[in-house]
This record gives sequence, C-alpha cells and structure tokens, in this order.
Amino acid sequence: MQHQHTFLCPKCGEKFTESFELQDLEPVSWDERGMGTETQYDFSGEVTCPECKYEIVVSGEAWEYPEGAGLNPIEVTSYE
Repeated sequence: MQHQHTFLCPKCGEKFTESFELQDLEPVSWDERGMGTETQYDFSGEVTCPECKYEIVVSGEAWEYPEGAGLNPIEVTSYE
C-alpha cells in the first residue's frame, strides 16, 4: 500500500513530499467496536532524499476499522 507524506531530511534539511510503500505491517493491537474489530498495525518503509540521496527509515501506525475496510488513518510516528 502506498502512502504520501512530507519529510524534512535529517541530513541536509531538504523538505520534500514522497510516496512510500507500507512494508512489514504487524498487527499490534485490536479491539471490538460497534461495527466489528479495529486493528492497529505498525509499519516501516524507506524513502530517499532527492537532494542528498540519504536513505530515510520511516515508521508509523495504521488502523483498520471495520475489518476489511482498508487502512485508515495512517500516522507517521518517526523517521531518521
């Protein structure tokens, strides 16, 4: 699954918007709600700064609710 986010390169300071592939989705918690199960996933991915070519590792969280509805919302929690 693709996600778009605006980054600030920690190496050169370039601000850029990039799409990245959500990889290694790991279910970390789930809860029964009114329309079914809500599942939280952790993810990781990589983007490359277009200015200095620094490889940035991205991590975050995504939620699926109800089950089968797809991931929404997606939150980038860190990148370095």
